[in-house]
Amino acid sequence: MPEAGAKSEFQQKDAKPVILYLKQKLTDSDAFPLMYGSNTATNTSVSIGTSTTVISAANTNRKVLAITNDSDETIYVSLAATAVLNTGNRLNAYGGVATVKGYYGAVSGICASGGKVVCTSEA
Repeated sequence: MPEAGAKSEFQQKDAKPVILYLKQKLTDSDAFPLMYGSNTATNTSVSIGTSTTVISAANTNRKVLAITNDSDETIYVSLAATAVLNTGNRLNAYGGVATVKGYYGAVSGICASGGKVVCTSEA
């Protein structure tokens, strides 16, 4: 047991190299395969209708799916085959974003007037 007021081994060392090492590991694809496990992504745009519209089909290889509302209207996103207005995840107009990780099923959307666009990136 160290004496009262004694510095621990960590406190005696310069902490900067440790922090730099951690920053390198946080961006390493081997350390976080769910976030960085792919070198390629598929970017698309989808026109959302007044009835359920598939934003992304089921994909067992999906690591992450980012959805951005590129319209002037709220869009509702569902982690299911059917989307319903005013339920699920709300994407606000002009840039609302949803990120889906760890879900491999179909993702769908719906909006009130139809013809509104979401942009997606899936890896």
